[in-house]
Amino acid sequence: MALKLNLDADITVENMPPNDTVSQLDFSPKSNLLSASSWDGIVRVYSVFSPEVDFNKKELNNANAALQASYITGYTHSQPVLTTGWLQDKYQIISGGCDKLVKIFDIGTGHVADIGHHEAPVSSVKSVMIGGSPIIVSSSWDKTLSYWDLRQQQAVCSIQLDGKALSMDSRDGVIVLVTSDRTTVKIDLSNPTVVSGTFKSRWELQPRVVKCLPGGECCIIGGTEGRCVVQYFRDVKSSFSFKCHRTTTGTDVHIYSVNDIAVNPIYGSTLTAGSDGSLQIWDHIKQCRLSYSGILPGSVSSCAYNNNGSILAYAVYYDWSKGYQFSRPNYPKLLKLHKIKPETVELWSNKNKIKIKIVYK
Repeated sequence: MALKLNLDADITVENMPPNDTVSQLDFSPKSNLLSASSWDGIVRVYSVFSPEVDFNKKELNNANAALQASYITGYTHSQPVLTTGWLQDKYQIISGGCDKLVKIFDIGTGHVADIGHHEAPVSSVKSVMIGGSPIIVSSSWDKTLSYWDLRQQQAVCSIQLDGKALSMDSRDGVIVLVTSDRTTVKIDLSNPTVVSGTFKSRWELQPRVVKCLPGGECCIIGGTEGRCVVQYFRDVKSSFSFKCHRTTTGTDVHIYSVNDIAVNPIYGSTLTAGSDGSLQIWDHIKQCRLSYSGILPGSVSSCAYNNNGSILAYAVYYDWSKGYQFSRPNYPKLLKLHKIKPETVELWSNKNKIKIKIVYK
């Protein structure tokens, strides 16, 4: 059976949490600094403290009480911020939003600069290495993917897409996007100006988030129809979908959006965050669910692991999946921290336990 993911002891960030929906959470690749972009137009930076624990020795039980978080600094956009990320070092943050700008912020100096712009809101930003140099990649609702070199004022290159870029990720030399025409786009960083593959998805409704899976051979996509698709790039026939974030009451099936996905950097398992207010962890290789949480007091709008996979940050904020009618002043606004127990994220192939098989659609 899948394990229960106990969130009761999770830490709430009390020091200057975001005032509006958290659009994205992202940990620094080299430290426990956490950036949070929000619809209130602010990117906030928190320092998350945890005792030094050897993740591979599974010494993480009952460590939630030791987690602490403090607000360090922040900076603003003129309109809601939709995305945040980090450069390869641990002190520079990138972001984009509805002001159509790509910004970079230096934590040490407090300096903010505009490094790029689009003709429509910026949906995603990532830092990649091309030719040994750091390059900022941004995707936008203006149907473009653009590359920005910090040494230049203009885009190095832009790629025209067939639909609005809704989400973008990069890992292991690959960039992957999902677009409003329900297409998955793959770009190899060895030839970054050319689209190397397009894949028409199985979606009936709009996808919301894409994350690259380890190895660069596939990605996982979540969307508004309570379903995820694992898309393989070469062995396309191996692609499959599975239902998640759905509940059944009698004969009625309630379907909730998959708002975000996080890939554990140690084990490679995937965590989905839903508008139903739950977290679910999956083994995409053995096609089974590893663990799941109870229902939180609100939708989970974003989630992220730290660089060694031992801490999970997640945001309980209204995700607007039910429109303005369900937005209310007392809706929960919680930025939470969870200490990972390895048995809840360890892939099935490393265990002698029977898991719940994924239900195909």
